[in-house]
Amino acid sequence: IRQACELLVETRGFNGAWIALPGEPPAPIIAAQSGFPQAVFADHIQRIARGDPSTCMQREQAGETVVLAENTPLSCADCPLARFYDGAAALIACLAHAGETYGWLGVSVPASFAADPEERNLLAEIAGDLAFALHVIKLDEQRQQTEETLRQSEEQFKSVFEAANVGKSITQIGGQIN
Repeated sequence: IRQACELLVETRGFNGAWIALPGEPPAPIIAAQSGFPQAVFADHIQRIARGDPSTCMQREQAGETVVLAENTPLSCADCPLARFYDGAAALIACLAHAGETYGWLGVSVPASFAADPEERNLLAEIAGDLAFALHVIKLDEQRQQTEETLRQSEEQFKSVFEAANVGKSITQIGGQIN
Protein backbone atom coordinates (compact mmCIF):
# COMPACT_ATOMS: atom_id res chain seq x y z
CA ILE A 1 0.00 0.00 0.00
CA ARG A 2 2.99 2.29 0.52
CA GLN A 3 3.93 1.82 -3.12
CA ALA A 4 0.36 2.60 -4.21
CA CYS A 5 0.51 5.88 -2.27
CA GLU A 6 3.87 6.77 -3.79
CA LEU A 7 2.63 6.00 -7.30
CA LEU A 8 -0.46 8.17 -6.82
CA VAL A 9 1.71 11.12 -5.81
CA GLU A 10 4.29 10.54 -8.55
CA THR A 11 1.98 9.74 -11.46
CA ARG A 12 -1.26 11.62 -10.71
CA GLY A 13 0.21 14.86 -9.40
CA PHE A 14 -1.45 14.53 -5.99
CA ASN A 15 0.19 16.44 -3.14
CA GLY A 16 -0.14 13.44 -0.86
CA ALA A 17 -1.91 10.10 -0.58
CA TRP A 18 -2.72 7.79 2.32
CA ILE A 19 -4.36 4.41 2.76
CA ALA A 20 -5.68 3.01 6.05
CA LEU A 21 -6.83 -0.59 6.43
CA PRO A 22 -8.32 -1.22 9.86
CA GLY A 23 -8.36 -4.86 10.86
CA GLU A 24 -10.60 -6.62 13.32
CA PRO A 25 -9.56 -5.56 16.85
CA PRO A 26 -7.09 -6.16 18.36
CA ALA A 27 -5.30 -6.26 14.99
CA PRO A 28 -3.48 -3.01 14.26
CA ILE A 29 -4.39 -0.72 11.41
CA ILE A 30 -2.25 -1.27 8.35
CA ALA A 31 -1.48 2.14 6.89
CA ALA A 32 0.87 3.93 4.55
CA GLN A 33 1.26 7.41 3.11
CA SER A 34 3.28 9.54 0.78
CA GLY A 35 3.58 13.33 0.96
CA PHE A 36 2.54 13.85 4.60
CA PRO A 37 4.78 14.14 7.68
CA GLN A 38 4.95 10.68 9.26
CA ALA A 39 4.29 11.93 12.82
CA VAL A 40 1.13 13.77 11.75
CA PHE A 41 -0.03 10.76 9.74
CA ALA A 42 0.55 8.56 12.82
CA ASP A 43 -1.80 10.86 14.78
CA HIS A 44 -4.40 10.42 12.04
CA ILE A 45 -4.10 6.62 12.23
CA GLN A 46 -4.31 6.63 16.04
CA ARG A 47 -7.54 8.58 15.76
CA ILE A 48 -8.98 6.00 13.36
CA ALA A 49 -7.86 3.22 15.73
CA ARG A 50 -9.76 4.90 18.58
CA GLY A 51 -12.92 4.78 16.46
CA ASP A 52 -12.95 8.54 15.95
CA PRO A 53 -12.63 9.05 12.18
CA SER A 54 -12.43 12.57 10.77
CA THR A 55 -15.50 14.38 9.47
CA CYS A 56 -14.80 13.51 5.83
CA MET A 57 -14.39 9.83 6.71
CA GLN A 58 -17.70 9.94 8.56
CA ARG A 59 -19.34 11.46 5.46
CA GLU A 60 -17.91 8.65 3.37
CA GLN A 61 -19.27 6.09 5.84
CA ALA A 62 -22.68 7.75 5.40
CA GLY A 63 -22.70 6.75 1.74
CA GLU A 64 -20.86 9.36 -0.32
CA THR A 65 -18.68 7.52 -2.85
CA VAL A 66 -15.89 10.09 -2.96
CA VAL A 67 -15.97 12.84 -0.35
CA LEU A 68 -14.65 16.23 -1.38
CA ALA A 69 -13.43 18.51 1.37
CA GLU A 70 -12.61 22.01 0.21
CA ASN A 71 -11.31 24.79 2.45
CA THR A 72 -9.79 22.05 4.57
CA PRO A 73 -8.64 24.22 7.49
CA LEU A 74 -12.34 24.84 8.20
CA SER A 75 -14.13 21.74 6.91
CA CYS A 76 -11.45 19.35 8.17
CA ALA A 77 -10.45 21.16 11.37
CA ASP A 78 -10.84 17.92 13.35
CA CYS A 79 -8.35 16.03 11.13
CA PRO A 80 -4.65 15.91 12.01
CA LEU A 81 -3.84 16.17 8.30
CA ALA A 82 -5.94 19.34 7.77
CA ARG A 83 -3.12 21.85 7.78
CA PHE A 84 -1.24 19.77 5.20
CA TYR A 85 -4.25 20.01 2.89
CA ASP A 86 -4.10 23.83 3.17
CA GLY A 87 -4.39 25.41 -0.28
CA ALA A 88 -5.57 22.11 -1.68
CA ALA A 89 -8.59 19.90 -1.35
CA ALA A 90 -9.00 16.48 0.19
CA LEU A 91 -10.70 13.56 -1.51
CA ILE A 92 -11.58 10.48 0.52
CA ALA A 93 -12.79 7.22 -1.01
CA CYS A 94 -13.88 3.98 0.57
CA LEU A 95 -12.02 0.80 -0.34
CA ALA A 96 -14.94 -1.60 -0.73
CA HIS A 97 -15.59 -4.66 -2.88
CA ALA A 98 -18.24 -7.39 -2.84
CA GLY A 99 -20.02 -5.83 0.11
CA GLU A 100 -16.91 -5.71 2.28
CA THR A 101 -15.14 -2.53 3.34
CA TYR A 102 -11.37 -2.76 3.63
CA GLY A 103 -10.48 0.83 4.53
CA TRP A 104 -9.99 4.26 3.02
CA LEU A 105 -7.93 6.06 0.42
CA GLY A 106 -7.32 9.75 0.96
CA VAL A 107 -5.53 12.20 -1.30
CA SER A 108 -4.55 15.85 -1.15
CA VAL A 109 -5.15 17.35 -4.57
CA PRO A 110 -4.77 20.77 -6.17
CA ALA A 111 -8.05 22.69 -6.10
CA SER A 112 -8.36 22.39 -9.90
CA PHE A 113 -8.37 18.56 -9.59
CA ALA A 114 -11.06 18.65 -6.94
CA ALA A 115 -13.37 20.70 -9.18
CA ASP A 116 -13.12 18.13 -11.98
CA PRO A 117 -15.78 15.36 -11.76
CA GLU A 118 -13.56 13.12 -13.91
CA GLU A 119 -10.83 13.27 -11.25
CA ARG A 120 -13.32 12.20 -8.57
CA ASN A 121 -14.55 9.39 -10.84
CA LEU A 122 -10.95 8.33 -11.45
CA LEU A 123 -10.28 8.27 -7.71
CA ALA A 124 -13.39 6.14 -7.20
CA GLU A 125 -12.10 3.75 -9.88
CA ILE A 126 -8.64 3.61 -8.29
CA ALA A 127 -10.26 2.89 -4.91
CA GLY A 128 -12.32 0.13 -6.53
CA ASP A 129 -9.20 -1.41 -8.08
CA LEU A 130 -7.33 -1.29 -4.76
CA ALA A 131 -10.31 -2.83 -2.98
CA PHE A 132 -10.50 -5.62 -5.58
CA ALA A 133 -6.79 -6.34 -5.06
CA LEU A 134 -7.33 -6.47 -1.28
CA HIS A 135 -10.29 -8.81 -1.84
CA VAL A 136 -8.13 -11.15 -3.95
CA ILE A 137 -5.41 -11.11 -1.29
CA LYS A 138 -7.97 -12.00 1.38
CA LEU A 139 -9.36 -14.86 -0.74
CA ASP A 140 -5.84 -16.18 -1.32
CA GLU A 141 -5.10 -16.07 2.43
CA GLN A 142 -8.35 -17.94 3.12
CA ARG A 143 -7.46 -20.54 0.46
CA GLN A 144 -4.01 -21.04 1.96
CA GLN A 145 -5.50 -21.39 5.43
CA THR A 146 -8.05 -23.94 4.17
CA GLU A 147 -5.32 -25.92 2.41
CA GLU A 148 -3.23 -25.97 5.60
CA THR A 149 -6.22 -27.13 7.67
CA LEU A 150 -6.90 -29.89 5.13
CA ARG A 151 -3.23 -30.95 5.15
CA GLN A 152 -3.24 -31.16 8.96
CA SER A 153 -6.47 -33.15 8.91
CA GLU A 154 -5.05 -35.58 6.37
CA GLU A 155 -1.88 -36.02 8.46
CA GLN A 156 -3.95 -36.66 11.58
CA PHE A 157 -6.15 -39.22 9.79
CA LYS A 158 -3.10 -40.97 8.33
CA SER A 159 -1.41 -41.06 11.74
CA VAL A 160 -4.49 -42.53 13.46
CA PHE A 161 -5.09 -44.99 10.63
CA GLU A 162 -1.51 -46.25 10.60
CA ALA A 163 -1.34 -46.53 14.39
CA ALA A 164 -4.48 -48.67 14.68
CA ASN A 165 -3.78 -52.32 15.70
CA VAL A 166 -6.76 -53.76 13.91
CA GLY A 167 -7.30 -55.19 10.46
CA LYS A 168 -8.06 -52.60 7.84
CA SER A 169 -9.67 -52.72 4.47
CA ILE A 170 -11.01 -50.12 2.13
CA THR A 171 -14.12 -50.92 0.15
CA GLN A 172 -14.79 -49.09 -3.08
CA ILE A 173 -18.31 -47.91 -3.98
CA GLY A 174 -18.73 -50.86 -6.34
CA GLY A 175 -17.89 -53.32 -3.55
CA GLN A 176 -14.28 -53.98 -4.53
CA ILE A 177 -12.11 -54.52 -1.45
CA ASN A 178 -8.59 -53.10 -1.36
